[in-house]
Amino acid sequence: MDISIARYFKRKKIELQCETVTPLFLGNAHQEAEWRSAPFKSLLRYWWRITQHHCLDEKTLLKQESELFGYAGDSDNESKINQRKSLIHIMIYGQPKPENRLERPPNVNLKIQHPEMQGSIDSLLYLAGMGLMDPKEGVRHSFFPPGSNFLWVIDYPHEIKKELDAIFALLLAFGAIGARSRNGWGSFQVENEIMAKETALNLLNECTMPWDKGFKKDYPNCLGKDEKGPLLWKTKSMHSWAEGMRELADAYVGVRAKTIEGIPKLDPDGKNDPSERHLLGFPLNNHPARNVVGWGSSGRHASPLRFVVRRRQEGYTGFVFHLPYAHSKEMKLPDKINQLDVWQKVHNKLDKLMARASYKECL
Repeated sequence: MDISIARYFKRKKIELQCETVTPLFLGNAHQEAEWRSAPFKSLLRYWWRITQHHCLDEKTLLKQESELFGYAGDSDNESKINQRKSLIHIMIYGQPKPENRLERPPNVNLKIQHPEMQGSIDSLLYLAGMGLMDPKEGVRHSFFPPGSNFLWVIDYPHEIKKELDAIFALLLAFGAIGARSRNGWGSFQVENEIMAKETALNLLNECTMPWDKGFKKDYPNCLGKDEKGPLLWKTKSMHSWAEGMRELADAYVGVRAKTIEGIPKLDPDGKNDPSERHLLGFPLNNHPARNVVGWGSSGRHASPLRFVVRRRQEGYTGFVFHLPYAHSKEMKLPDKINQLDVWQKVHNKLDKLMARASYKECL
């Protein structure tokens, strides 16, 4: 069937009954909480690319992405033929009202130690950053609290069911959306059974490659594995979502700024030049790397480490996973920095700080 005809005939509809696990900061134009479909379509795009690791040509990847998710064109001179609507229709229905005050579990210490700062620091503030939280004023914007239910309806042509199923498997394991979702905020779970766990596991494994292969591209393109299994680590089971976030924050500080069993901290000497720590995300406070073209105020590099929190009957578990991809070629790295060596150090430290996990534990 022609793809343009498929937009109207032989379509499927799936409903994801979701519940937030950690506070979800899904903002409108005023950065206040609002259920909107656009971020959810962006989330589908993001995970779709992870399923396309076999595509070697970026132009082909962009063409296929545009056919699925729509393409409006970049200029008035662009042919209308190149402009197309999305084949995928999304609707979000949510009843819970936003909140402005973050409820922390009573009698629980959420402080962690950071060797480069004086005294202890607030783990939730560390993962939220100054954009979401302020040390004195607390949360800056409204959010949907843990336990908020929402319905995510996805309508799509039957012909792309296989592609969508792979995305759904990734959402079941690693679903998180909104501001700072890489750091565990906005974690959500799909409560209804949309596919068998065995099917989801097979699809996740199909998206997994030896981690060094991911560095052939400078954008997220696969899940990674090494000789020990998937690049996936877990915290201990905790009593609350906030404690799960605390454990993630503590591990992140350990990876970045602590010497763990002889493995040194990542070199932070990047005040004016790029350093090892910049591979975990840029901009970086107090280390703007102004001396190199492509860095400074114009540089952007999303962290390849992602966090998510899952709720189970026994408690809340935080997960860390590495989506392996190369640093942008437009942001030149010093010759002394070997990306694979730095990431091997990160993996080794995570192995000391946390336990390896399986995909099944995330589902």
